[in-house]
Amino acid sequence: MDSNDILIIAGCGLVGFGVVHMFLRKPQAPVAPPPVQPPPGPHWTRVLELPADASVEQIRDAYRRLIGQYHPDKVASLGRELQELAEAKSKDVALAYQAALMERGNAA
Repeated sequence: MDSNDILIIAGCGLVGFGVVHMFLRKPQAPVAPPPVQPPPGPHWTRVLELPADASVEQIRDAYRRLIGQYHPDKVASLGRELQELAEAKSKDVALAYQAALMERGNAA
C-alpha cells in the first residue's frame, strides 16, 4: 500500500460475516501519450532514393515521382502480381515520405 491507496474497513454486526477490506486507488493525473514515431522499416533516404541532407522540396519531388511510378492503377495492365508489388511499394513510399517530413519537422 502506498500514498495513492485508500483503505476502507467495514464491519458487520452479525457474527460470522467478519471484516471486509477494500483498497481503492486515488485517481491519477492523465499521462500524455508518447510522441508519434514513424513505423520501423527501411530508412526514408533509401526508399525515396535521396541523400540524408535532402531539402523538403526534394523530398516532395521524389515522393511525387515514385508514387506516380508505382501507382497500382498504372501497372494494372501488367498483371495482378505486379499490381500487388506496386501497392506494397507505394505504401512504403508514402510511409517514407511521412517519416522524412516528421524528421524535418514539416509533418503534413
